[in-house]
Amino acid sequence: MFLKGAMVGGVAAALVFVATTALAGTGVGGIFNLGDANKVNAQSSLKGSTGKKNLQITNTGSGSALGLKVRPGHPPMTVNSSVKVANLNADKLDGLTSSSLQRAYARTVVVSPKATTSASGNALKAAVAGITTAAADERYLVKVEPGIYNLGNSKLVMKPFVDIEGSGIGTTTITRNGGVDWFDGTVAGATSSELRLLTVENTGGGTQSVAIVAQDVNPFSVRWVEARASGAADNAAILVHGDGAHADLYGSAFTATGGDNAYAVYYSGGCSATMNLSEATASGATTNNWGVRQNRCNATPITNSRISSTGIGIEGDSSCGLSCVGAGPFVRIQNSVIDGTTNSIHSACCMQTRVSSSMLSGGPLSSPFTNCIYVWDENYTAATATTCP
Repeated sequence: MFLKGAMVGGVAAALVFVATTALAGTGVGGIFNLGDANKVNAQSSLKGSTGKKNLQITNTGSGSALGLKVRPGHPPMTVNSSVKVANLNADKLDGLTSSSLQRAYARTVVVSPKATTSASGNALKAAVAGITTAAADERYLVKVEPGIYNLGNSKLVMKPFVDIEGSGIGTTTITRNGGVDWFDGTVAGATSSELRLLTVENTGGGTQSVAIVAQDVNPFSVRWVEARASGAADNAAILVHGDGAHADLYGSAFTATGGDNAYAVYYSGGCSATMNLSEATASGATTNNWGVRQNRCNATPITNSRISSTGIGIEGDSSCGLSCVGAGPFVRIQNSVIDGTTNSIHSACCMQTRVSSSMLSGGPLSSPFTNCIYVWDENYTAATATTCP
């Protein structure tokens, strides 16, 4: 009887062990086993009242701390709060990145053309000057209707958190004549502002003719803009200047013509900038034609763009525009075309230029400080994969 009872007890214990092993982590009421696959066709919840997190997941390895998987067409997460989560940035919204999204505005100011182009220019300046409450959480949009807005011999000064939007390139034109110096252009950019969808020109008449000036601003954005400068001894379509200044140039065309020196894009004084899907063209000057003049600025990538000049390419062989001040400044050129009659690229004074997947056309390269990888000439000929043509 004792052996029979012991045998029955052992079988029962074994069955309990098997049942426990089978049910652990599986089904409603099962134990959640760490390191195992747990399955249940019901909602599990964790509820508590604490001033800290209810659940903390830490992964000290190379993997993520949390993974969420659902069937196609279903959201991986639901929340009940609209409060912004620090350091949680959505990569895409309906297939668009954050840089492609239109800003939300607290107010929109519409500027219409007047009886004369001068009156239109005065109306535009007055509209921008009249905005006094713009802030990071109260952005303004100045919408400029089709027409020519002539500023005369004064400039349009933008304001922080105030964007200016035209009705299209060549449809809305802001123009003026000349200026007293390099920083007295047609439009003066401002920190945390954007200029877009219009034409800006400076017709000269003085020593310098500058269309857009981005002096000591960060960030400042120029998108879908045509900028033109001519009629002076020195002409620049855009000038970005100042230690810490930063400008983003996107989808725009910059043209400087004539005079002694023509600079389509002029970087100077410790600034930084990005140039993407844009064109810079300089021509007609008697001394230097520079598609891009890079003078003492930090890393300024040029991507998917075309830089061209009649006379000299991205830099001139008569000056050291790319000068090495401090450690580490360089120009990075990718997927672009650099075309210059005298030199495609001229960099000096130890300024580093790095070119990849691009065409160098026209005159020979003039730079002992340029590195190339997969770069070809106008005949689609490359010396080697890592040699500049």
